[in-house]
Amino acid sequence: MALSQFSFDFAPRKKMLLSVAMDEVAYYEVFSPMPTDEWFVGMILSDEIEGIKLGGRWYVFADSLENWLKKINSSSMQMAA
Repeated sequence: MALSQFSFDFAPRKKMLLSVAMDEVAYYEVFSPMPTDEWFVGMILSDEIEGIKLGGRWYVFADSLENWLKKINSSSMQMAA
């Protein structure tokens, strides 16, 4: 079946490897020093960030990571005011 002929009846959420998500966070220097991958896994397990483990690899939902970063950024902005 050609990809163009296949359609989902839902909108799949973009997922990225945890290591890619961490690279994004590091690139924008959100934290200094950068938290460990174990810390990020803990955030997933505590439902702070939505993610899943597939085949031994952790994936983060991109929209969840973005929403979490917005949340902590607005919290830090409010604390600075």
